[in-house]
Amino acid sequence: VFDQCLKIENIIGIKDSSGNEQSLLDFITIAKKNKKFVWVGSDSKISFAYQNGAIGAISGTSNLITDILVNLDQALNKGQLEKAKTLQLSIDILRTEMKKGTVPSILKRSIELANISEVGPARKPLFDNDKYDQDLLKMIDYYKRLEE
Repeated sequence: VFDQCLKIENIIGIKDSSGNEQSLLDFITIAKKNKKFVWVGSDSKISFAYQNGAIGAISGTSNLITDILVNLDQALNKGQLEKAKTLQLSIDILRTEMKKGTVPSILKRSIELANISEVGPARKPLFDNDKYDQDLLKMIDYYKRLEE
């Protein structure tokens, strides 16, 4: 199907958020054959994707840990693999916290607690996650210290 989509002139690539490394590799192989591009959407696969030919990442968590993701992108593009490994692993802290609720609800609450923006509570049927505030504040503090 991806092969067929790439024949459409204004389709320049695909974002893969599957988290499946083989699917990502398959997309990259097909895209390269067609002179098209792949972006990764699974935060846990950013380093893997770049090292295998993806040209970038589209990350929802960048709303909260912008500097981490920008620094990861820069480290990968400069070949600073040890720095990239540390940054890549640090994303798992946020990913662990997001498992306490839905991604949108935890991310929105974290953005507010970090004083980035007043995004408001998650809408129904999602639930408000203020019961996790202490855990989220610890996570936010971790990222602030990491950025120093």
